[in-house]
Amino acid sequence: TNTWNQSAKIYDENGSSSDLFGYSLTSMPSLSLNNDSSKFEGILYVGAPGTNENDLKTGSVYFYKETTSGWEKGLKLIESDSDHNDHFGVSVSSNEYGKLIVGASRVNTGSKLNAGKVYMYDTFEGQGNAVANSIELTKEAEVAYNYYGAKVVIDQENILISSPYSNQNSLNNSGELHFYKLDIDYN
Repeated sequence: TNTWNQSAKIYDENGSSSDLFGYSLTSMPSLSLNNDSSKFEGILYVGAPGTNENDLKTGSVYFYKETTSGWEKGLKLIESDSDHNDHFGVSVSSNEYGKLIVGASRVNTGSKLNAGKVYMYDTFEGQGNAVANSIELTKEAEVAYNYYGAKVVIDQENILISSPYSNQNSLNNSGELHFYKLDIDYN
């Protein structure tokens, strides 16, 4: 009848105050074909940049998969080099080739506070927590308080990363975008 009806509510049953679950989210369609068009049959990635790991508010990304019985919680992705207040999961994006990128806009790089960092992963599923190996993307000339990775977008071969507090042409917090080309083997 061309109306929207809520079919599910997803939240972290073990969550804590200020986890910021749902701050960012993205989905990846299933790579397998299914004739039931009423089901998403894909993976949902949910950023929670305020979650605690090892008594540090590092942030994380949750994986959910839609099944015939509803949404099933999968891995909770934790970046091994995350530190307190990095905001890992402040932004997330995925593509149909199984790549997931995650922004951590408050990462300190060297002596540069809140310079930011972005991580790229190959998609994986499973249960429990996962500390993943990743490819790191950082701004060439890391500058404090640029918040590189505040927003991220990936498609088949392009990555866009925002750095909204960077200074351009002597203008404070004027912002910038960074474009990357992904080298893909289509086989």
